[in-house]
Amino acid sequence: MIHKVKNYKKGYDIRITDKNGNSFYMIFGGNLDLYWVSESEINNFVINKQDLLTYDIFCQLFRKLEKEDKTGTLIKNNTFNWVSEASGEMHTQNTMQIIKKQDEFEVVFNHNPECFAPKNYTSVCFCNSGSNHPKIVESFMKVYITLVNYDRIEEYKEN
Repeated sequence: MIHKVKNYKKGYDIRITDKNGNSFYMIFGGNLDLYWVSESEINNFVINKQDLLTYDIFCQLFRKLEKEDKTGTLIKNNTFNWVSEASGEMHTQNTMQIIKKQDEFEVVFNHNPECFAPKNYTSVCFCNSGSNHPKIVESFMKVYITLVNYDRIEEYKEN
């Protein structure tokens, strides 16, 4: 399930909840980069056809990623691999995978203990300026912008 979450900048973050009720976020940062963030100890999220809208978004995203990965370095064996583009050495960054399976997608955040972050917090950055893969970042940004502006997605309100 997808929800818009009002953020402190009077904009929106996108909250994606998987089939098990676990959530991660798409956040447009103050530095104008996009972040996918897991804020819990849970770092594996399964998106399947039970939530057709979310599943369809991931299908479209994965097709775009396959089209844009012209070098074949980011997608292998139906797995998209991303190293966070946050500042710092590449070997100290968090990573993320989107694994395309038969009827579902699994999003896996891999926390690198050398990466500075609060406990149980895993964030990967898609850098809008200076990325080694600008077309890939553009695909992720288009998904974020589409979801923020999609009228049929409800704003999440805590009880």
